[in-house]
Amino acid sequence: MSKYCSECGTEIPEGSKFCPNCGFASGASGGAESQQTPAPIMGGKTMDETDSIQIKEITKDMGKNQKVIYYEQRRKSVGIATVLSFLIAGAGQMYLGKIGKGILLLLFCWLIIPWLYGIYDAYNGARDYNARLYSIIFS
Repeated sequence: MSKYCSECGTEIPEGSKFCPNCGFASGASGGAESQQTPAPIMGGKTMDETDSIQIKEITKDMGKNQKVIYYEQRRKSVGIATVLSFLIAGAGQMYLGKIGKGILLLLFCWLIIPWLYGIYDAYNGARDYNARLYSIIFS
């Protein structure tokens, strides 16, 4: 019995965990109707060891094109983080999942040094996050 991707409708070969067209996780490799959505990763928080293990598990069976798509979906925009931090002190940190740091910077934004540090930190934080995500997916 064939199973189909719940995202794009492409037929998924028997025993495959991911859609060959869009890379969406198809659930267990056995049953036809046992499709499940992937667990959200890094939603609202920074990447920790559990997240990196989960990302490695999800991407281990993916082809290069699927990994590129997955990376593009999960990466954080350096420009957005920097502009948010410039406009509202701490907003770039909140975008990156560092809520506590963002609130602290917002509280002390009336001082110029914390505001400038926040812009710098948001820029570097997004770059570091993307570099770590890239190394996890493509290693």
